[in-house]
This record gives sequence, structure tokens and C-alpha cells, in this order.
Amino acid sequence: MIAYRISLREYGNAAFSGLGSAFAAQRWNSRNIPLVYASGSLALATLEVLANLNTYARLAKTEYVYYAIKVAPRYIENLREDELPGDWKAYPHSKSTQTIGDRWFMEKRSLALVVPSAVVPSEKNILFNPLPQDFKRLVISPPKELKVDPRLIKMVKG
Repeated sequence: MIAYRISLREYGNAAFSGLGSAFAAQRWNSRNIPLVYASGSLALATLEVLANLNTYARLAKTEYVYYAIKVAPRYIENLREDELPGDWKAYPHSKSTQTIGDRWFMEKRSLALVVPSAVVPSEKNILFNPLPQDFKRLVISPPKELKVDPRLIKMVKG
């Protein structure tokens, strides 16, 4: 499987630390739980950034980079649809999804957990646990500049 992670260029050295998500609770983790969020395609990763963007200025300045991450199937766990709580797409994020991600992290059951995207539910996001020894088994590309179509910047700007 190949996953894609987008990061601000200035945080490139910490892009796989999980510190960003640990700083502020996200959909699949509580505060102080370091998860690395990625997506099943670069397009979905871009949409996820746009959905969570609080200012268009950074996007317009092309301060983002992306990484392609190769992970072997034996390190991946899939969250089945029947395991999802009814409020899994809620915003602000529900405690029920955070509990799922927190438990997965604490139990260290796998290196990666595949979950549905709230932005495009038929697409998948991939959570990585940066702590297990298996994390070193990922093949991560060097960062590449994320070039965002100016029409998307214009839409975000409003």
C-alpha cells in the first residue's frame, strides 16, 4: 500500500513524529496521543488539508510538501465499517473515534490503521503509530513540493 502525507515544509523534520496530532486532539486521537495521519491518495490528502485549513495564505505560498509512504500489507489493520460508531464523522470530533484510535495506539496492534475519511467516506485515511519498532520498515520518499491548483486557493480564499 502507498499512503501520502502532507506537511508544512517548516515541520518536515517532525512530519513522522506524531507531535502535531498529540498537541491537539484529532478525529482518531486524544490530546497527547501521537498519531501520524496520511491518506490513500495525494488528492485525498490535499482535500483533508483544505478541509482543516484555517488560513489560505500558507497554501498560496506553497509551503507544503508531501511524502509517499510504502507499507507492507502485513503491518496494516483495517477498521471495518461495522466497527464505526454512529457519530464517527462528527465535527467537532467525537470522543468515540478518539477512543478507537487511542486504544489502537496503546495496544500497538499494528503499524498502520486504515480508517474512512470523513471528507470522502468511500476513501481511506491511514493512521501510523510512530512508536513501534516496525515504523522503521516504512519506505518514505524524500519530501516533494505540493503544487496546489490556484483555483483551489481561490475557493478557499472565498
